[in-house]
Amino acid sequence: MGAYSTSLLDSTSPVLYHALIASIAGVSVLGGPNPAAVGAPSGRASSPSSAPSSTAAAPEDNDVAIVLDEVQGDYLAARARLEASPALAAPAIERRLGDRTLDPAQRRRLLHTLVAIQPLRASPWLRDELRVALTTGQDDAPWRSLLSRLPDRGEATLIDLVGDPKLPVAARASLLEPLVSASSNPARFAPLVGRGNRQLERVLRRLLRSRAKLDPAARSQLVTALDDQISAGLAPAGVVLLRGAIGSITGATRAKIIELAVSADTPFDVAVACLSVLAAPPRGPSPPEFLAFARDHLSPARRADTSSTIFSAFALAALDDADARALIAEFDLLDTEEPRLYALALGRGSLDDPARAWLHDALDNPWPEVQLAAIGRIDAPCDPSVIAALLRTAERTDDPGPTVERAAIRSLGRCGADALKPLTALMSNPALPPWKRADAATQVILVAPERADDVAAMMRGPDDSVSLALLEALRSLRAPSDALVDSACHLRSEREQLKAPARRSLKAWGALRRCE
Repeated sequence: MGAYSTSLLDSTSPVLYHALIASIAGVSVLGGPNPAAVGAPSGRASSPSSAPSSTAAAPEDNDVAIVLDEVQGDYLAARARLEASPALAAPAIERRLGDRTLDPAQRRRLLHTLVAIQPLRASPWLRDELRVALTTGQDDAPWRSLLSRLPDRGEATLIDLVGDPKLPVAARASLLEPLVSASSNPARFAPLVGRGNRQLERVLRRLLRSRAKLDPAARSQLVTALDDQISAGLAPAGVVLLRGAIGSITGATRAKIIELAVSADTPFDVAVACLSVLAAPPRGPSPPEFLAFARDHLSPARRADTSSTIFSAFALAALDDADARALIAEFDLLDTEEPRLYALALGRGSLDDPARAWLHDALDNPWPEVQLAAIGRIDAPCDPSVIAALLRTAERTDDPGPTVERAAIRSLGRCGADALKPLTALMSNPALPPWKRADAATQVILVAPERADDVAAMMRGPDDSVSLALLEALRSLRAPSDALVDSACHLRSEREQLKAPARRSLKAWGALRRCE
C-alpha cells in the first residue's frame, strides 16, 4: 500500500501512474512497458500535421484510399488485401491517420481496419481519438466500441484516460463503468477505493457495490481484498464503507473494525465509517470496549465536543438493544437538546408514557430527524390526541420537504380504523398537494379495502395531477381492486398524457391484459 498516495487518480508522476496501472491491470512496474503504448510502432505517424506522402503510392496505400472512399474500387476486396498483409497495411493506415484533415467517419473506418489486423497498434490511436471526443463533447461511443475489441478490451487505454487530470472529471468518471463491468477481477480496483479525486472515488465505489450485488464471484474477490486492507490497518474510510455495503462483517474483520472505531489514533473519518458499518443491522453483541467507548463519549464532560457527540451517536446506534436502552436511561437522553442523540433516544429508548407526551414534544422540535424518530414509534392503538397531532403534522406546509409529512400520513395508517376519518379528510381535501392526497388514499385502502371504489372514482376525476399522483402512489399495491384497475385502464385509453404512467401501474399490478 505504500506505493499509493491520496491523489493517485490525479497524479502526473510517472512512478505513481505506473503504480496505478500495476494495481489495476497487473502489469509489472519495474521495467514494464506503458500498457497504453504497447504495440505502438517506433515510426508511428503521430504529428497532427502529417500528410500523405507525395511519392508514388504503394499498393497498400491505394487500398487504404479505397477504404477511405477517396478513389473508386471494391471496398471488400481492398479490405481483404489489407487484412492479408498486416505488416504492410498497418504502417500505411497509420500514415493516413496522421492526416488530421480526415473526418471522424473516415478515421473510424481506418481504425476499424487497424483493430482487425494489428489491434495493439490501434490502441494509442484509439486513446487519442477518445481523448479528443471526451475533451470536446463529441460522441465517444464509436471509439469505445472499437476499444472493446482490443485484446484487453481497452482496459489499459481506459485506465490511462481515467488517470488523465486534463480531462473533465465527469468524462473520466464515465470511463470507470466499462472498466469495472468488464474486469474479470474487480478486486484490482480495491487499492483505489477511498483515494484520489472524490468524485471519481464515489463513482468507483458505487460501481463496485453494484458489481458485487450482481456477481457473487466478484463479491467474494472484493470482500477478500477489502478485508486484507482493513486487517492491515491501512484502510481509508471508503474501504470500510464499501465493505459494509457488500456483505455482513464478521470474525477478525469485525474485531479489527471495532478496534479502529474505538482507537484514539484512528483518523476521524475512518472512525466514523467504522461506527456506521457497525450500526448497520444485524447488530452483534456489544463488546466491552465498545460499550466503554460509548459511555465515555456520552459523559457530560465529553458531550460538549462536536466530535464526541458524533462518536456517541454512531456508537449508540451500533449497540445492541439492551445496552442502548440502558445508556439512554443512564444519561437521560430523552431530555437532551442534541438532536442526533435525541432522535436515537426516541428511536431506541423505552417509551413507557401511555399518553405519549414524548410525541408532542418531538413534533415541536425543529429537527426533522427528531420528528421522524418519534413518528416512527407510533402504532395502534392511537388515542385521539395522537391522531390529532399526526393530522396537524400531515397538513402543515412549512416542511421544506415531504419526508416528515409523508411519515405522519403513514403513521396515521398504522393507527388503523381510528384514523380512517382524518385520512379520508386528507384524501378529499382539494387544497392539499396531489402527492399528499394520494398518500392518504393509499392508507385509506390499506385500512379499509372496501373504500377502494372511492379512490378509483377520485382517480377518474378531471384533475390530471391528482390522477397521476394516485397512479404513482398506488403502484405498490399487491392486490388492487377491480375498480382501481378499471380506472387505470380508462386513463390509459382516454388521457393521452396519462397513458404511460397508467400502463406502468397496470404492469406493476399484473393487470395489463385486463384492459383488452
